[in-house]
Amino acid sequence: MVTVPKTENCQGYFSPLKPGSTLQFPLTVKNQTDISYVVSVVKSAMGEVISWISIEVNAQTVDPGKTVTFLLTINIPIDAQDRDYYLPLYFNAYDADNNNNSFTYFTQTIMVDKSNPETPTFSVISKSTAFYVYSWSSYDFRSSAYTNIDPSSGIQGIKQYIVKVGIVSKTFSATDNNYFTFSGLSSNTNFNIEVKAIDLADNYSLSSKNQKTCPAAPTGIAFVNTTYVGTTIKWSPSEGATG
Repeated sequence: MVTVPKTENCQGYFSPLKPGSTLQFPLTVKNQTDISYVVSVVKSAMGEVISWISIEVNAQTVDPGKTVTFLLTINIPIDAQDRDYYLPLYFNAYDADNNNNSFTYFTQTIMVDKSNPETPTFSVISKSTAFYVYSWSSYDFRSSAYTNIDPSSGIQGIKQYIVKVGIVSKTFSATDNNYFTFSGLSSNTNFNIEVKAIDLADNYSLSSKNQKTCPAAPTGIAFVNTTYVGTTIKWSPSEGATG
C-alpha cells in the first residue's frame, strides 16, 4: 500500500509551485504480504520530470506488516512552463529469490504557477482616526485549480492578503473575513493604503490608493446667550473641515 500524505486528500495534486522552488515530501510503502521485499522507486519511469526528482534513500527492505518512508524532493527548474506536469510512480519489489513483484501508484500532478494574480480590488471608508478597509479580492487562474480541490487552502487561487495602512500591516488568510478597521490614526492626514494578493505559489500583485482620514470631531461646544426663545452654539472648528 502506497501513501503520499501531501496529496492524499487532493486528488494527487501538489500545491502549486513556482519555478525555482523546492518541495520535499514523504512517500510511504506498507508491506501487506507475508514475505519481505526490497522496494525501490523507479526513477527512470518518471518521464519528463525525471531530472526534477531526487530520492534520499532508495531500495529499502520492507518486512511483512511494516512500513518504510521514501523522502523525495521536487526541484522546479527556473525555465518550467506555467502548466501541470505528471509524476508517474512505479516501484520494484524484489523478494529473496530476486523475483520482481513490481507495482504502481496513481500518477501525481505537479502544478507550476509562474503567473501573478490579478490586481486586487478593495474599498475604504474614512473615519476621523481610522480607516475601514473591506471587500479586498483577487483571482489567480493557475492556483484556482487547486483551491477548487482543497477549499481550505485559499479562495480563487489566493492564499493570503497583506493589507497595509501607512507603516502598519496585517496579514489575512484568504479564507478569513475580508475587512478590518485600522484605528488610532491621525485625523485629517493622508495615508497610503495597500493590498497585496499572494497566490498558492507565492506569486503576488498589489494595488494601492492614497486617502485622507476625516477631520477630527469639533471641540469646545458651548451654548451662550441662552434665553427662553433661543440660544447660540459655539464650537472650535476642526482642521480640514469644510463645513
